[in-house]
Amino acid sequence: MVAELRALSRERQVGLPAYLIRTRFERALLALCAKVSVRAYGSSVTGIRRHVVERYLSNQPVRSPAADDLIRRASIVYYEFVGFTDVGKYSEDAQHPRIAQAEPELLELCDLAEEWFSNAKAKNNQSPNS
Repeated sequence: MVAELRALSRERQVGLPAYLIRTRFERALLALCAKVSVRAYGSSVTGIRRHVVERYLSNQPVRSPAADDLIRRASIVYYEFVGFTDVGKYSEDAQHPRIAQAEPELLELCDLAEEWFSNAKAKNNQSPNS
């Protein structure tokens, strides 16, 4: 899912219908949040809107600040991207600048996600006697 998010940014999606780009973006962000939430808490977050994320996190008895931050950041990137895609009546190929506007936060999210998964994998590979 991180690779998919990076591809959405890199390929710019010029010429695709805005609804298709938004759907791909939402699905990739939700997949990222679902994978993080399952690994951190054992159950999947059901959405990426801020209120859904906050409700999900508040219901977790033991919290992981790093996982919380990653899921919240994905929700923020989603909100920013939706804000850019919902503003005005752009032509279908005008999606390019809206992805570009969300790109810094998106790429930072991808970096954080890769680091989080790497750390989670390393933590799982440690022996109990380490």
